[in-house]
This record gives sequence, C-alpha cells and structure tokens, in this order.
Amino acid sequence: MIVPDGHTDPEKLRQLLAAVEETHLDFKASLNFENKKDVLEFVKDVVAMANRPPGGYIVIGVDDDGHPCIPAGSLDKPEQFDGADLNQQVRRFIDGESHVVSQIHRTEEYDYVLVWIPHHRDGLPVPMKVTGQYRDERGKDRLVFREGDILVREGAANVPLRHAHWREILRDHDELIRAEAEKIAQGMLRTFLEERAQ
Repeated sequence: MIVPDGHTDPEKLRQLLAAVEETHLDFKASLNFENKKDVLEFVKDVVAMANRPPGGYIVIGVDDDGHPCIPAGSLDKPEQFDGADLNQQVRRFIDGESHVVSQIHRTEEYDYVLVWIPHHRDGLPVPMKVTGQYRDERGKDRLVFREGDILVREGAANVPLRHAHWREILRDHDELIRAEAEKIAQGMLRTFLEERAQ
C-alpha cells in the first residue's frame, strides 16, 4: 500500500515503482502534450485523482504492467513536464484549482516523471467545465469526459462519482468546517473571558 504524502524524491519513486496501480497510483508509458488524446487522458487522470482524498501519484515512463519503458536520456520534451505547464493544461478543463507538482528522475537505465496530485484544498470534488473529445486515427470522435462530469479514482480506473464515494470525498471538507467552527468558538470564548476580566 502506498502513502500519498506529497513527496517526489528518489526514495518515493522507488516505493512507487515497487507497487501496482491502485486508487492513489497510476502508471503511464508516455505522454505527449502535442497529442490531444494524451492531454485529455492526463487531465482525466489528474482530476479523478485530485477528487479522491488525499490525492495520488502518476508515474510517467512505466507501462501498465509496471515495467519501465523510457531509456535514460530519451525522455521526449522534458520541458513539457514543468509543474506550472501541467497545471495550465489541467485548468483549461476544470472549474477549479489544480496544484500538480512534478519531478523528472533519471536513473542509470531509465527516465521517469513523478507527478503528485493533492486533493483539493477546499475538500470538494471538481467537475469538468468542458467536454473533452478527440478524433482518432480512423476519423472517429472519441469522448473522454463531458462537461459537468465529476470523476473519481477507484482502484486503477477513473469512474463517475457515486453515492458510495461521498463520505470519503467530503471527509476533508467536513474537517475544514469543524476546524473553522472551533476557531470561531475559541475566539468568541476568548473575547467573553477578556470582557469578564475587565
């Protein structure tokens, strides 16, 4: 079981490479932002991961079976994996924030990109704001997501939000509300005690 803790260092990469795809971990063999299908699939993965607390990781350079597949020094266009650029790609499709963090790793044999996707700061799931579709090599339109879709990660798949997900999804949001209410109550109590002391 992996721990989604936000670390993107070599030790975290080693831990993830020893794991299998699951709710908080996804592998991608490659990613090319000049390919619309790749962009849409990446955005879908990021949003679904961010909608499921506490977030998760995408490792680029590993196939679905967990085998590394980008030989050292052959990562195509490493500049496209800058965190600011990745966030910009995601924000075009969502009605909310994106806080993706990325780090490129090179071992003696392979290149990897480790992407950390945290859960949303307000604890609420984010819907897609536009429809994402592309035209395949046969000229057919392929739908990846629709405007208004709320996607979550479940196992190694991205699925529509269901009733069964809400308790876990809203846990962080409920904690934020409790913390804010406690802060207000403590402030009121302090004011009351100060006024009584005068």
